Amino acid sequence: MSTEETTPPTTAELAQAALVAIAFKEFVAGICDPHIKANQEHIKSTPSLRSTTAAFNGQLAVTFTESRKKPSFFVADQSAFLDYADDQGEALFVVNPAFEKAMLTNAVWDPETETVFNKRTGEPIPGLGYNPGGEVISVSPTWTEGGRAAARARMEELFGPAMKALPMIAPADDRQQSDPVPEPER
Repeated sequence: MSTEETTPPTTAELAQAALVAIAFKEFVAGICDPHIKANQEHIKSTPSLRSTTAAFNGQLAVTFTESRKKPSFFVADQSAFLDYADDQGEALFVVNPAFEKAMLTNAVWDPETETVFNKRTGEPIPGLGYNPGGEVISVSPTWTEGGRAAARARMEELFGPAMKALPMIAPADDRQQSDPVPEPER
C-alpha cells in the first residue's frame, strides 16, 4: 500500500482548470447551438411537423419533438371569483394581501428565541418563517478584456478542426434527413 498523500489542487490550478472547461464548453456550444436552433426553427415553422428524427449508424438516435402548452384556466379577477365562490357557499377565509405585505415588511428575527416579531408592536407573528440567506446559488465567470478571445483562440488551435467536423462524424447515410414522426391520431 502506498502511503503517499495526494496534494489537493491549488486555487490557481482549480481556476485554470475551470477556465479551460468554460472556454471549451462555450467553444463547443458556439458550433453546436446553430445546428440545434436550426432544427428547432424548422419544426416550429412547419405547421404539419411536430417532430424530426435522426439516426446514427443506421439506428434511430434521437427524436426532436415540439412541446405545446396545454389549455388551462386561471383566476383573472380575484374579487369576482371570491364573490362567486361566496354565492356558491365555497368561500374560505383568506388573509388580506395588504396585511400580509405589512407583516412581512415589519417582521424582525430574534435569533435567541428563533421567533419572528412585529417590529412595531413587539408581538410574535405566528406562521412566518425566516431564511437567513447567504447560500451560494451560482458561480459565474467574468471574463477579462481579451480573456474570452484568447481562450477561444486556444480552443480553436487545440480542437477547432475536429469540433468543426462534428456534423460530419456520422456516416453519410445517417446524415440524410429522416422521416418525421407522424402526428398521433386524436
